Amino acid sequence: MSVGGGEFGRVAGFVSGGNSGAGPWLPDTAGGALLAGRGLDYARVHAVLDAGEVSLPADPRSVEAYLAAVAAQGTEQVVRALLEEVTRARRLVEAMERRP
Repeated sequence: MSVGGGEFGRVAGFVSGGNSGAGPWLPDTAGGALLAGRGLDYARVHAVLDAGEVSLPADPRSVEAYLAAVAAQGTEQVVRALLEEVTRARRLVEAMERRP
């Protein structure tokens, strides 16, 4: 399954301040800063996704459910919500943090 252009790609663009079809722009960049502080950036994430190095089964809730719950609170809350549950985003972040 390719998720680079799917839901994860839309959320990654949404959280980083772009609009990749996930919904309205979020004006702050705190979510992107949170990910950058963990050593993650767009290029590194997509390199791992394109290489197929991480198994990413379905999330427990839809992307829209995560966004509806916290999007009005800012991008940092969107990122935190995605990383608190066992989501594809969390699996990807954990796998990338284990890589050299």
